Amino acid sequence: MRTIIIFLLLFVGYFSYAQDISLGVKAGYNASTFSGENTAHFTYRNAYHAGVAAEFNFSDFFSIQAESLYSVVGAKDNNRDYPVQYIAFPVYGRIFPTEFFSLDLGGQYAYLLDDTYHFANGDKASLGLHSSDYALLAGATYKIKKQKMFVQVHYVMGVSEVDKPGNWNNRLWQISLGYNFL
Repeated sequence: MRTIIIFLLLFVGYFSYAQDISLGVKAGYNASTFSGENTAHFTYRNAYHAGVAAEFNFSDFFSIQAESLYSVVGAKDNNRDYPVQYIAFPVYGRIFPTEFFSLDLGGQYAYLLDDTYHFANGDKASLGLHSSDYALLAGATYKIKKQKMFVQVHYVMGVSEVDKPGNWNNRLWQISLGYNFL
């Protein structure tokens, strides 16, 4: 955890040279599942994410956005719901072909908070996932309301294997609504 805090402080210090900084909040919908070996029985699970975002604008055409999100992902099968909770730290570059629209590309580190699921009789079990997940993300952002509000669609593709046998990856779609208050 100390490494994450040091990384975030260095990141904010490095990008404080940006021309303009926007701070805000965002929340939205997650549709997630697992991919990899023996995951054909899983379907998408509906959940949510919420957190804070900082955008560092370097020009009218390029910015970098860093976020800290509480994100519930996981998967479902015919019999059970498998919720997985992370604190995620996505960082991505944003290229603006127009004033209000950007193409987003970057990466994400996520720290596992909980992977406990419940049986019908009330018993609990753990999926036994690794404590961290690394992912790539791609998507788009549209700014509305004089650039204070924004809508995002991102696809997050896990590149690290999250289960102990090493066969599963996280996959999710995120739709977010955000507001920059600074």
